[in-house]
Amino acid sequence: MYSEAPSPIHTSGLPSPASAVSAALPPSRSSTTSPIPTAPPRFDASRMVIPSAAYAPQSPVHHPNPMASHMPVFPSRPPSVLQHLMRPDSITREMIFYRIKVLLTDSLPQWAGNTDGKLAIQHLTQLMVNTVIGHGRGGYLGPQGLSKVSNIFMCIGHEGARHYMCLAAASQWGDIIVFLKGELREKDGKDPMHDAEMMDMVQAGFDKKALQAYNKIKEGMSTKGRH
Repeated sequence: MYSEAPSPIHTSGLPSPASAVSAALPPSRSSTTSPIPTAPPRFDASRMVIPSAAYAPQSPVHHPNPMASHMPVFPSRPPSVLQHLMRPDSITREMIFYRIKVLLTDSLPQWAGNTDGKLAIQHLTQLMVNTVIGHGRGGYLGPQGLSKVSNIFMCIGHEGARHYMCLAAASQWGDIIVFLKGELREKDGKDPMHDAEMMDMVQAGFDKKALQAYNKIKEGMSTKGRH
């Protein structure tokens, strides 16, 4: 289903780890509904796709994979450069890698501004690519896996009054599968889609979890180097 051409990753010059906690989450599905407007101007909406509709109904159709808690539904706008990639058999590992790398670069601006950060994004992207492909092969994204790369996106979720930013994908059933979830943040019940300060907070929460995931990658590489 996916072509397995390798994507070169360089491991030199990486920063020392701050912590070692994995942030990739198991499959999940949505359960609530509320409208989501256009994202604040500072986000590049053509690359970081924020859902235009909100949260799924309380009684969704039952499918074999487990349900996600409080996740927004599938967003509407894919980047124009990737709109032609519609058939599952046309999607390669490189296409998934490019899509995720673009999303993470936009969502982790402090990383993208220096060489070490760019290398970290490369490693984190590779981890997320493997996770997405693994979920596709496991049937969590539907019987045909990932139907198009624009089904991978960044979005805002919530648990009660607390919100988070995450990297996720839509299955062929319309469910949301979360791959990298930021820390939960809350500010006087504000919605990050309507409050710029709250958006900064959930972005910082995503940055923190991304760093934890990257530090775990570095630990794994160090362990392999000692054997």
